[in-house]
Amino acid sequence: MFLSIASPSAYSVDGNDETENQGGDAGGRNATLTGNTKIEIMKLMMEGIGIRVSLVVMLACGGCYWESDWKLGEDSIFCGNSVVEKKAGETCDGDCPESCDDQNPCTIDEMLGSAGECNVVCNYEKTITECGDGDDCCPAGCDGTSDGDCSTSCGNSVIDGTAGETCDPPETCPADCDDEDPCTTDTMTGSAQNCNVVCGHFEITECLDGDGCCPAGCGDSDSDCLGQYPPGPYGTEVGDTVANFYVEECLCSGDDLTGNRKVWAEEFVEEKLTMLISTAGTCSECKVQAAILEEQFYSVYKGRGLRILYILFMDDQGNGSRDPLLDYCCRYKNQFKMTFTVAADPGDWAMGKYHTGIPLTMLLDGNMQIKLKEDGIVPSSTKLKQSIEDLL
Repeated sequence: MFLSIASPSAYSVDGNDETENQGGDAGGRNATLTGNTKIEIMKLMMEGIGIRVSLVVMLACGGCYWESDWKLGEDSIFCGNSVVEKKAGETCDGDCPESCDDQNPCTIDEMLGSAGECNVVCNYEKTITECGDGDDCCPAGCDGTSDGDCSTSCGNSVIDGTAGETCDPPETCPADCDDEDPCTTDTMTGSAQNCNVVCGHFEITECLDGDGCCPAGCGDSDSDCLGQYPPGPYGTEVGDTVANFYVEECLCSGDDLTGNRKVWAEEFVEEKLTMLISTAGTCSECKVQAAILEEQFYSVYKGRGLRILYILFMDDQGNGSRDPLLDYCCRYKNQFKMTFTVAADPGDWAMGKYHTGIPLTMLLDGNMQIKLKEDGIVPSSTKLKQSIEDLL
């Protein structure tokens, strides 16, 4: 395994195994790592002045690699960068819950992990099972004589919310709480005999083997995802398969940002054809192309299976920082009346390895294989349309 740091960075290696330093300059150092060596990396982020810091973990498998999505040792090396790195065990980053409360008095609310390690998980699987007054819970098997929190009017066909009832008569209460979704944890509290059945369905976001769920972004770090994203090796040139990545879609109301969501490459698997464009707001020629994408490409070909993923890694002031870029993303999207997916790639982290110039244009098939790639130039509309026609 090689650790390649192609930026102003610092790293330290500790452990019981030998570490061989194979480089000397601050611009690019290599270290050969063996065994269970623990690596700690301090990443310098200089987004405000447009400097891109690149960390790439290289494995000795003939060129396969991951960027941004990996786990070295047991701790995330990116906690605090406002991007949830699921393959590094993160569940949150900058937006971790401060407490866990599912509003169900019959569950024991647990908060696992910590915001400092970006791995907070709320667990509601444990339930109160003992009869007892004063906890607002009437567990299954209890009644008004053994638990003062149980309803005394269950069976009168009137749902008494003040008594904790959720269904009445008892035969209308759900018999089970299975939503048949492998990516939710289902809980059931209460009972039909007390007219207080409550079902809980909590989204599974952790990458865990064997639970039947493949959360977005887990990829090959979750055995349940095997076969869902095309296998490697991955590369960056025509004929190669792109590695799974994510960018942040800007959700907008006109020029205003209303939210954002992670868009993973896996969302485009099995689409007939995806046009991916990565560019910057400083590229005037790119804006000429942007002005015709909706009318001359998306509206013409979407019915035949074309999707467009338009990515901005820098605003019109040369700023690649996350928050300003998300705001700019909405203004850009609204200016060119784009109805397809427009997303931000702060610091060019997801797409930087695919291009050296601006813009990057790629056509990807349903197996995420690069069928066309133009780097540093805006391809002519004629060429692009012909390529789309040939591939659809």
